[in-house]
Amino acid sequence: MKKKLLVGIGLTLVVSLAGAALAVDAQDNVPENTINKRFEPDDRPWKETEAKEVLDRVYAEWEKGKQKLTQKQLLANENEWKLYAGFDIGKDYTDQLSKVEAQSFHISLCEAKKAYKPGDSAYGIFINNKNSEAKVIWQRADGKLHVADLKKDDQKTSLSSSNDSPKWNLADAVDLD
Repeated sequence: MKKKLLVGIGLTLVVSLAGAALAVDAQDNVPENTINKRFEPDDRPWKETEAKEVLDRVYAEWEKGKQKLTQKQLLANENEWKLYAGFDIGKDYTDQLSKVEAQSFHISLCEAKKAYKPGDSAYGIFINNKNSEAKVIWQRADGKLHVADLKKDDQKTSLSSSNDSPKWNLADAVDLD
């Protein structure tokens, strides 16, 4: 019985080693640049990687959205707001914030994006010059404009210096005709 067990273990070891050798050999036959490209992050801005037709359509939607927000007096002065492409918000905005504030902004943004529905377009983010309010907008498939209002709370509720950063919160979200 002991001899059969040793033979079984030996055969399992030989088969395992043979399989591992084949896997390593197969990987060696793949060109080196193919392996690197697979794991190399593409950190180019979204504006550089997206098709021009898509960018033109989305930016036109965001501009119409800005006009609608101005008409409905949700943007007091449209010149006091800067537009960011939603997919580039990390590079373009939150990377300049403290870690705590950036995290709270992203959490609030994720809350706002829960309202996405199939067919909705890409989102843009208007942030006021005071960096105290953001409007996340996108066009719904039915043509309505979705607006999520994020507001910064500058109240320092903690005595800990690590939590002294302002916090962002989702204040409101509506669909406009």
